Amino acid sequence: MGGDSTTCAGNCFFVPGELRATLRVLIASSDMCVSEKLLGNVRVTAVYKVRTFNPSKNLYFNVVTVGDNRTMTVEGGGVNATVIQADLAATNGIIHIIDRVLGVPYTTVLDKLRTDPMLQNTYRLGQYQKFNEQLNNADKRFTYFVPRDKAWENAKVAFPSAIKKLFMPEFMHMYGVATLERHLVVSDVPYTMERIKQWSNETHRGAFDSIAGTSSRREVELPTVRGSLRIALS
Repeated sequence: MGGDSTTCAGNCFFVPGELRATLRVLIASSDMCVSEKLLGNVRVTAVYKVRTFNPSKNLYFNVVTVGDNRTMTVEGGGVNATVIQADLAATNGIIHIIDRVLGVPYTTVLDKLRTDPMLQNTYRLGQYQKFNEQLNNADKRFTYFVPRDKAWENAKVAFPSAIKKLFMPEFMHMYGVATLERHLVVSDVPYTMERIKQWSNETHRGAFDSIAGTSSRREVELPTVRGSLRIALS
């Protein structure tokens, strides 16, 4: 996920409303309260990224606006939560109460698509031919490379006719589902980015570009429902 990022001296602690667990992924470094930056800016449209005390993890913020109501969501460790009580002052930082424990999955792939406001175009496209229904199957393991709404908007600018046709009801069942099938991997285990990187390192260990004398670009190929995906790592 893209967006602005910040690293600073102050602390913001996002506390799950039920467990109040002190997880490193929940503590964000920030120079000012994140809610002030987002909720106070009516023009916020991008995802806002903040580093946590875990060097390999970030928190991602988004503001959902419905009428006059603005709700801040935070995503970390692959889990999305809603801020239910913001800006609890402490002597050394700020606490925000959230409704989920970040990093502990609680939804199926389908639930995530259905409830995430940034994935609604992909969800709507998958409703045709009941493509989405399989994503609720707990006995299978899915790796889904999901275009967010911003990605569809960018594609619409680059390929206006093709994307317009893709979302027309008379073409959705033919081309829309086929497009989504190219993004979906069904296997025995889900492929996290860490797993993909590890697999790439094992497959290409010691590989070098014989002409340039530099490390070659590594590629991992994953079989999808329709075709395959080549993921490049450099």
